[in-house]
Amino acid sequence: MKRLIILSLSILILGSGCASLLSRNDGKNKTSRYILEYDPPVDTTRLKSPPWQANVWVRDFSITEPYRQNEIVYRASRYQMDVYNFELWALKPKFMISDMVFKHLRDAQIFQQVSRSIEVENVDYVLRGEITALEEVDKDSNWFAHLAMSMYFVDNHTQKVVWARSWDEQEQLRKKEPESVVRSLSHLLENAVTEAVSDLDSLMAEIQSKSKAQSNEPKQKTLAPPINLPPPVNFK
Repeated sequence: MKRLIILSLSILILGSGCASLLSRNDGKNKTSRYILEYDPPVDTTRLKSPPWQANVWVRDFSITEPYRQNEIVYRASRYQMDVYNFELWALKPKFMISDMVFKHLRDAQIFQQVSRSIEVENVDYVLRGEITALEEVDKDSNWFAHLAMSMYFVDNHTQKVVWARSWDEQEQLRKKEPESVVRSLSHLLENAVTEAVSDLDSLMAEIQSKSKAQSNEPKQKTLAPPINLPPPVNFK
């Protein structure tokens, strides 16, 4: 009987320890939900200039399989990937990032219209992207936030990619806690989208400059083809 009690207690203690290890929650087992969030920077100098006369649709970004879920992903090594059991994203990561990119681009006011709706009419450009890493990385005694993603700007009339850029950045955490991971991932996303907005603004200036140059080129006069008159009639 004593052996049974001791064995039961041992299993209980071992099970509690395993649960704590899996959740990385110090045994609290309290679910916390997080979102990526930041205030898009405002370029007051750019706001003095009118926006480009173009309508942009921000599509849902794609995301690689390990990051589709709501659990926050962490890596203990290059070959090991795990998730927090009680530290979750409040939204699906692909929607969360797509929404933040939309908000940032809209608030930058460099385009006439920026939309997330698929029903928007007269779309000139489509901004799409791919998320390949959204995670915590543990290296020795340090923790890092890791964000890897790409964006593509597509001319909706020709379906050609007119701009593309990729990011693969890490930021060391000040505190070893999930909230610090989310805060640093938000900062990395802000930096990436800020660079994207600057690139797109320059791209549109280049496109407009080329368009003006082409419209100002002198048009060559087209000469009418010679008229072949019939030979004169001889009335002799």
